[in-house]
Amino acid sequence: MSPLARVTGASSGIGRAFAEHLAADSYDLIVVGRREDRLMALAPALPGVAVQVVAADLSTDEGIDTVAELCASQPLRMLVNNAGVAHYMPMVELPAEKARELVQVKVVAPTMMTRAALAGMIARGAGTIVNVAGMIASLRPVGGVPRGKARHMQLVYLYGPPGVGKLTVARELVALTGFKLFHNHLAVNLTRTVFPHESAPYFRLIRRIWRDVFTEAVHENVDLVCTAVYRGGAEHDAAVRGMLEPIYTGNGTVLYVQLTCTHDEWLSRLQQESRQALGKLTDPTGALELSERFDLFATVPFQPGLRIDTTGTPPSVAAKQIVSHFGLPGAPQEGRC
Repeated sequence: MSPLARVTGASSGIGRAFAEHLAADSYDLIVVGRREDRLMALAPALPGVAVQVVAADLSTDEGIDTVAELCASQPLRMLVNNAGVAHYMPMVELPAEKARELVQVKVVAPTMMTRAALAGMIARGAGTIVNVAGMIASLRPVGGVPRGKARHMQLVYLYGPPGVGKLTVARELVALTGFKLFHNHLAVNLTRTVFPHESAPYFRLIRRIWRDVFTEAVHENVDLVCTAVYRGGAEHDAAVRGMLEPIYTGNGTVLYVQLTCTHDEWLSRLQQESRQALGKLTDPTGALELSERFDLFATVPFQPGLRIDTTGTPPSVAAKQIVSHFGLPGAPQEGRC
């Protein structure tokens, strides 16, 4: 009889990786997540083992009770509590409803499921429980570091649709702060010389490059400004979290800055000749087709964040707003003129 494992948050990211690894080790699986469609798509990708799909919202008592009952009634060999929520912000800014959801998913759910599974594991004389911490456990306060205290790497994550002015603002921000610039097309242009644009290996390599750059930047304490296009949706959220994980686990800080502008201004900027030098998107028709597939003006569900409309805001002014908002190097200091 194959051993049985139950994995929450199994539809993507770390949870999916756990499911794939356990299936490779011949574990039958109970996979749990909010999105039943994604879980159903996962099951056929785990051949050779039995896979039970359970759609449950662990931010609710009903969802927790449903999965806890399974933990108590099934002969689990391994319990992986991986489900999480992306509420990354200072506690003082955390809305009450998100605080409740965070506690339900990351504290109440693992506690109740562990409690439910333990008796059977003890009776059978075998069992493993894995609790996966969220990146929120590594968040640091926003702003400057008190004098005499060790400082940690900071990343300004500038995002918005193609052509909104991210690179121009980033260069102004680098000039003000002394941060290093890692813009999106450094990875994009390298990757698409080898793999077809937006193919599976293209995305895998880009995300690996980003993650490796951030890993080394944290290790060497190098502050960065990066530019990115955010496409919205849970799948892209998971990809972003995966790329940024080395910063959070290394006690770094990510500061999210969304740049936006009016629709007409966006289409006009796309056609600027300066964009051609880096092989950027310059075709308004192509941009509109992309915007129909993805919400290019969406806001990332992570904090701390700042939103700047660049329609009438010069890049130098936008950069100063970022510096002032987050208290970055280059911001005016109290008592100085």
